[in-house]
Amino acid sequence: MSDPSKTSKLLARQLRATLGAPSRDALGAQFGPEASVDELRHLAARLPALLERVDTAYLDMERDLALVQRSLELSSAELNAARDVAEQANQAKSRFLANVSHELRTPVNGLAGMTQLMLMGSSLSEADRARLEVMDRSTRALQAIISDLLDWAQADARRVRLESEPFSVHELLRDVMVLLQGDADRKGLQLRSHLAPDLPPRLMGDAGRLRQILLNLIGNAVKFTDHGQVTVTLAGAPIGDGMDAPFLLRGSVRDTGPGIPDADRDRIFQPFQQADASITRRHGGTGLGLAISANLVQLMEGTMCLDSHLGEGSEFSFTVRLGQVAAHAEPQAQPSAHLPSAGDTPRSGLRVLVVEDNPVNQVVARAQLEHLGCEVSVVEDGESALALPVPLDYDLVLMDLNMPGLSGLSVAEGLRRREAALPEPHRVFICALTACASDEDRQMALASGMDEHIAKPVRLETLDALLQRLSHPPAD
Repeated sequence: MSDPSKTSKLLARQLRATLGAPSRDALGAQFGPEASVDELRHLAARLPALLERVDTAYLDMERDLALVQRSLELSSAELNAARDVAEQANQAKSRFLANVSHELRTPVNGLAGMTQLMLMGSSLSEADRARLEVMDRSTRALQAIISDLLDWAQADARRVRLESEPFSVHELLRDVMVLLQGDADRKGLQLRSHLAPDLPPRLMGDAGRLRQILLNLIGNAVKFTDHGQVTVTLAGAPIGDGMDAPFLLRGSVRDTGPGIPDADRDRIFQPFQQADASITRRHGGTGLGLAISANLVQLMEGTMCLDSHLGEGSEFSFTVRLGQVAAHAEPQAQPSAHLPSAGDTPRSGLRVLVVEDNPVNQVVARAQLEHLGCEVSVVEDGESALALPVPLDYDLVLMDLNMPGLSGLSVAEGLRRREAALPEPHRVFICALTACASDEDRQMALASGMDEHIAKPVRLETLDALLQRLSHPPAD
């Protein structure tokens, strides 16, 4: 059997350590050296009070934990509420920018279309031509700002969708360079391009978004460079073996401009920012181009970086991930970069129906199409279009989306239903020609049965490319 004295001493020591009881020496002074039994009795007498203190501390701890948990719940609810408010504000901002873009496109369509047609007249004096060229450049700049606003609204709301179609990188870059060559010539700049010899003739991806990236980067380089040159380089290689392997396209735009200070390198990729406030006063613009381009590059699974030296120039480089294309695939048609005339293309005689309620847009569309040699009819609402007998005696229908009464989407759906009921298959080509320019608008137009979507303001080059598709349909 164990020694009761030793057991009591051990229990006393453990209780003392656990409950904070007086030390052995302190009790020994009070009860004597053989006081372990008395010490145990003393501790036992104190035990209920000590346990009550433990219970009280435990209850206090539970109360404190409940308060903390309640505080966390309130913080979480406040964070969720704040997040909801921020999302609603972001959606409201995106809707506002999209609405501004939509409302500006109709008057700009009138200005851009008629200015372009007047510039093609042969009886203009040099002074009148110079004035019209100023108007044309101004409407182009305004169109770019409108497009930037819409693109940023979509990117900020994460509504950008990427297309995947075969296209020619060589033709895309050529057209971009032609569009910007005039601006470079006016500043006395050399605009050069270099494509790697092993770059495939066709790749798969969103040609429109790649075109937008190049236009922004090259346009900025031309805008901010006062002397010297701007050089564009495109190269790339497959990432792996086989035709299923993605293709990494590498691009760079190098200029001999003023360069960008180190402190501004990150800021210029933020929306509505430029390296220097004086740049906005001198060159204009929204400060959205680089932010939009960087966002598009990221969506295309690539990266963008900047190398710049003050007094020497800057180089913006980027990568985007595309797909490879089999040799027999057809490239996506790209708008031609020259101004067409009625006599140099085989489009004379194409019959076009314009469904448009706005008188300004009616005049512009008719003038542009007649200049390209088309026979044009105009109806001002969807009901009038649906009242025409099917099959429609037209090669092309240009359809506004927002009209009083029936929308363009409803008209397209109605025409497709009536065509499907014909004893012989017939399908007229329907293209949305609209100020509703977002990716969602395009998807809704195609889902309604339309074949194409063109955003206003529309230029002759864009209409010309569409008519060329109808005049020379791809072989089966």
